[in-house]
Amino acid sequence: MKEIWKNSSYPYQGSLFSLRAGKATLENGQLVNRDIIEHKGGAAVVPVLDNKNFIFVKQFRISVGRGTIELPGGRFENNETPDKTVKESSPEEYINTIVMPIDEARYKLIHGEFEDINVIVGLQHFFLTPMIHLIRSCNTHSYPYPVPIFRLSVVVNV
Repeated sequence: MKEIWKNSSYPYQGSLFSLRAGKATLENGQLVNRDIIEHKGGAAVVPVLDNKNFIFVKQFRISVGRGTIELPGGRFENNETPDKTVKESSPEEYINTIVMPIDEARYKLIHGEFEDINVIVGLQHFFLTPMIHLIRSCNTHSYPYPVPIFRLSVVVNV
């Protein structure tokens, strides 16, 4: 079903995301309110060490007041490609590196123990698309397998 903006504005524009609000027309002619968070997107990788372990990073997040387990990566800057974003993500930003057996990560994923959406999406991609990812070895300074993280677009009816 296609929607067309009738009018919209940006009540908030920040460095990480913007809020677009307005009215859109549905295919059936109905007029609806839309509030959408727009984000430039980003990329993360699922690094595999010795075909047995994943490499995660722990990074402090002020929003939750503690470190969280994440995949290496970052947000897009100036129309970067996922490869460039991942290669330029700085290991110095991370509190520490965590090596976790693949089976333990699968267990944590299945039982809802990961809270970072990029970890959840990245691992689902890894486990659910075996023809795409062909396990590749890497070390803690080289991330050869970028997993594009979707452009964030949340639609809320008002």
